[in-house]
Amino acid sequence: MPLKKLVLENFQVHPKLSLDLDPHITCIIGPSDVGKSAVIRALRWLCQNVPDGAEFIRDGTKQAIVTLQADGKTIIHPRHRKQLPTWSGGIQGLREKRTRRDHQIGPSR
Repeated sequence: MPLKKLVLENFQVHPKLSLDLDPHITCIIGPSDVGKSAVIRALRWLCQNVPDGAEFIRDGTKQAIVTLQADGKTIIHPRHRKQLPTWSGGIQGLREKRTRRDHQIGPSR
């Protein structure tokens, strides 16, 4: 299944990144600290849902979306920031249960 296009929105350092992928070989090159590894992390997150959290959502935004076009299909994987519940009395360390969001799969646009 050749990968055709990868789009990152608010994923780590990328406000919006669109990559057209060659069916034979694609190289990602650039200086340090510009987001090359974020592209690989986005693919890993899309395929394996790892990491399971919101730490990769770009600072100052509410959600990250990774979209992949491959084999005539489009896979869209969003992740929203969740607000921790607030309690009077200053209870610390409460965390919401994390739930996996199902991938949305449909025909390519």
